[in-house]
Amino acid sequence: MSFSVEPLDDDVLVNPKYAWNFADGSKPGRGKKVTHVFKKAGDYRVTVNLTDDGSMSGNDRIQISVEAPEEK
Repeated sequence: MSFSVEPLDDDVLVNPKYAWNFADGSKPGRGKKVTHVFKKAGDYRVTVNLTDDGSMSGNDRIQISVEAPEEK
């Protein structure tokens, strides 16, 4: 699954850093755009935190549901 974020005021960010938490015990993702594979079905609250070398910071989140693959 692919995730991306577009800050409202991207032009004023100084060396922005993005940290993604997929709420499944995996390592955090880094960058504006990330791809992640959930290994188990379930409900996850994915969050992204933004910080920069200036005074900007912010976060966003999305709730997603991952279904188990259908048996053949």
